[in-house]
Amino acid sequence: MKKNIFPRPRLTTITLFSNKQFRIQRYFSIAGFVLLSFWSGIAHAEPEMIRHDYFSCMACHYSPHGGGLLTPYGRGIAQALSYQGGDYEESELKQKLSFDGLMDQGVQVRLAALTHGEIGKAFPMQGDYLNHTQLNDNLSLNVNIGEIPPPAGSDYTFDQEFLKQIILRKFVVSYRPGEDGTEITFGRDLLPVGLGLDDHTYFIKKYNRLNVNDVVTQLGYYSWGPQLLYAIVGYAPSTEESEGNGEAGGVLSFEYKPMVQKNYSFGGHVLKGRTDAISRTLTGLMTRLSFSESIVILAELDHTQRELADTGLSFGQWTRFLKASYYPMDYLETALTMESLERETPFEAGVSRTALRSTLRATGQLSFIFIFQNQFTNDTASNLDNMLMLQVFYNGF
Repeated sequence: MKKNIFPRPRLTTITLFSNKQFRIQRYFSIAGFVLLSFWSGIAHAEPEMIRHDYFSCMACHYSPHGGGLLTPYGRGIAQALSYQGGDYEESELKQKLSFDGLMDQGVQVRLAALTHGEIGKAFPMQGDYLNHTQLNDNLSLNVNIGEIPPPAGSDYTFDQEFLKQIILRKFVVSYRPGEDGTEITFGRDLLPVGLGLDDHTYFIKKYNRLNVNDVVTQLGYYSWGPQLLYAIVGYAPSTEESEGNGEAGGVLSFEYKPMVQKNYSFGGHVLKGRTDAISRTLTGLMTRLSFSESIVILAELDHTQRELADTGLSFGQWTRFLKASYYPMDYLETALTMESLERETPFEAGVSRTALRSTLRATGQLSFIFIFQNQFTNDTASNLDNMLMLQVFYNGF
């Protein structure tokens, strides 16, 4: 398998708060099921690809921090690692719509069925259109437009509410000065923090406002090489947040691979941001470790310190994440994830969660994901919360 790491080839927010005090309280009480219905799978990044010696996301994605549209090379890798196998063949329609290679287009669709307590339902989870347009040799435009289904129990009619659910996930102009592994970006995108996992209900994302509300207006500098990845980003509100909930700040993140020939890396990130109601400082560490092409360990530890603007009250939060994946075949992943959340008063919380996940990549474009999840509140079995979910994910055109 060719392993060229550097071939050249992530909104309308949910209104949660009506006044400043309510904004702060609801910030920490978003129901997991609602977030799951809205946000699971916005991006499709695979940090586990380090098992195949892919350290940088740029091998397979147009975006320097992964997720979104795959490059032709990335689609070839996805096909080769699928059950179907073989070579990726571009459809005649896709070739015609590429306008002599200037434009790459795709769609992402995710359907789900779950049982959660007394709830049992099937629903569309995601529907996105993605576009990469090469404006010239150095300049490109990346766009991601999606439609989000409403939360369970809402009075939704397709004809009245459809346009209200269409969101702009990404609108980014990127400039690459050359082949030196650097890029300058400006526009609306996800913040490059943490492992870049594709499930936005993980505690390290859901309770840190990462890649959920953090689709912001930003100016970023990205650099990638065989041993070091880093990003420097300044950001401001996207103008679509609820009143007083727009955040401005900055991010510094890095990942380092000590030895080129070993599939092990570690990294860290710092985010500092402020809204009218609350400020936060997020610091974290992460690691990716592959013992072989069959076993991968991902881990992340984050600490967030928040301060209320009105009272000056400060409180901390820890989130922990560990995922162990086993691949008996390239197209089949079985994984165990373990998570925990600890938050200080006055918003004290203690939650732990374990899940078994199995993913079958049937073709380069079609995957099936099975999840069985147990969640414990304050480590007491009496507050056990179980969920069983099946997802069907299509990423292609």
